[in-house]
Amino acid sequence: MRGLWWGVVPAGDDTSFDLIDGCAGTIAGLTAWAAVRPAGAVTDALARCADRLVDQARPQPGGGTGWLPRPSPSAEWQPSRAGR
Repeated sequence: MRGLWWGVVPAGDDTSFDLIDGCAGTIAGLTAWAAVRPAGAVTDALARCADRLVDQARPQPGGGTGWLPRPSPSAEWQPSRAGR
């Protein structure tokens, strides 16, 4: 599957899983979108994101379930300090 927009990571390639640039945030946005404009493609994308989160969930040492993210490309960006 290719992303709908430039720079979008397909759900199956998500390694951050978070609200900012991962499947969790995508689910939030797609849920809002589906509420105002339901469509099969939106439902399919929601399912892919949810499946990715379920597939990548891992038991945590202190109990419960969580995700071990790898750094995302946006995490590598640092603002320029030139001129300060």
